[in-house]
Amino acid sequence: MASPHTIERQRGASEARQQLEVLREKWPLAFLLQDARPLAMGTVGHVAETMGWSVPYTIGVLTYWKMTPFYCRAVLAHDQRITLDGAPAEPVDAEAKELATRQLTKLAARNAARQAAADKAKPKPAPPTGGCATARADWPPPRKARQRPSRERGRAFHSREQDGRAPRAPAGFPRAFSGRREQFFGIVRLIARFLRACAGGRE
Repeated sequence: MASPHTIERQRGASEARQQLEVLREKWPLAFLLQDARPLAMGTVGHVAETMGWSVPYTIGVLTYWKMTPFYCRAVLAHDQRITLDGAPAEPVDAEAKELATRQLTKLAARNAARQAAADKAKPKPAPPTGGCATARADWPPPRKARQRPSRERGRAFHSREQDGRAPRAPAGFPRAFSGRREQFFGIVRLIARFLRACAGGRE
């Protein structure tokens, strides 16, 4: 079971945010956020006596303040402490600067771990399915080569027509006209002879 001293100190740390606002109103020069300064030795007893707090409770409140990054940076940036009224006090020793450096390192590692955990918890974007990405990958579609009649097919067509035989129906000719193929090409031959006769008469 925790001792009363520990319980009071933990209670002061848990209520530090609210109590620091009260201390800032009473001693604005000692608890500046933008330009914090290291507090003088013996500040705990003065605050406890003035505010009517217990010493363990006051230690919890002020420890929370001294562990903040802006207070630790103030310890490293300044070589002299101040009283609650802002008056110069004793110098900052090397041990205090070392403790401030350790605290800043610990806070930086904690923030990095939190950021890594947050990045890991973010859902990874799903790969694109369908839509424009698929259309671009499949576009343009492969063009089918047109089946053009070769010269050999044309020559065979004219040779059969000159021999009086019915030319073969071209590929893809409708099956519905297969029975009338002879009649169809007979008409074609008559037209061809008529055109040749007309051409010969003009000559």
